[in-house]
Amino acid sequence: METAAISDLAQTERHDPLLVLAALFEGEFSIDWIQSISNAKATQIFKTFDRFSQDGILKKHDVGLFSFKDSRKKQLLQQAIPNDVREKYQRDIAELVLNEGSTAEGMLRAATQLLHIANDLKGCRILS
Repeated sequence: METAAISDLAQTERHDPLLVLAALFEGEFSIDWIQSISNAKATQIFKTFDRFSQDGILKKHDVGLFSFKDSRKKQLLQQAIPNDVREKYQRDIAELVLNEGSTAEGMLRAATQLLHIANDLKGCRILS
């Protein structure tokens, strides 16, 4: 999987690029997923997400699992991403969750991402 560079998210100005990337996931997201897509170090991701958990932006679930507490804040972060970068990351996220196994939850997570972007034949098959 060729991922967009995390530096692409630095263009979002005043927002942490790891938090912006996390905003593209539906529901809970894993630091493993963030690490896989961003190539950031796990310690950097943990430190960042722990800080945002303390600030009340993220909710910590299990070890390495987080979600957004405020859907409005999440939506604002999503809107801060340039369209071409957002589409690339949504495609990467869909591919990532599909590669983890074709469970019903994985297919639903992938479909959620694919609904936001133009799709190739593979993406269309998943959506049908």
